Order: sequence, then structure tokens, then C-alpha cells
Amino acid sequence: MAAWTLAEAKDFLKIWLDCEKSIAQNQAYEINGKSFTKANAAHIRKQVDFWKTEVERLEESQKTGKTPRRGPVMKRVRFLND
Repeated sequence: MAAWTLAEAKDFLKIWLDCEKSIAQNQAYEINGKSFTKANAAHIRKQVDFWKTEVERLEESQKTGKTPRRGPVMKRVRFLND
């Protein structure tokens, strides 16, 4: 089960896109009492990218009917003795 629904992910994406738009227009933006300015542009862009990816992932899972994966892919590593 996903940590959030597609609707929630879309809401978060919209919040961060609105924030990015305000910052681009030389305005500050506030989310849950925290103020963002141009100094936070890199953080805002990371949030937009994250939520965009989440929306795409959840939309794809709805099309295919598969449960979306959560978290990074883990690979086993085997260490060789010297």
C-alpha cells in the first residue's frame, strides 16, 4: 500500500508548484508556517520533482493495477575476502 493516495500526491504537487510560481514572481510563500523565498529555490525544485514522480508512479500503478513500490531498490552486495 502506498504512503499516500494519488489525490494526496496531486495536492502536494500543486502546493509546491504554487510555491515555485510565487518565488519566481519575487514573492514569499508559506507552507504550514514555514516561509520560502528565492533562497529556498533548490529545495522547492526537489519537492516539485519528488511529487511529480510520485504522481506519475501512482497514475501508472492505477493503469497497470499493480501496487506501487515504496522506497529504494536494494541490491545484495557480496564482499570478497582478500
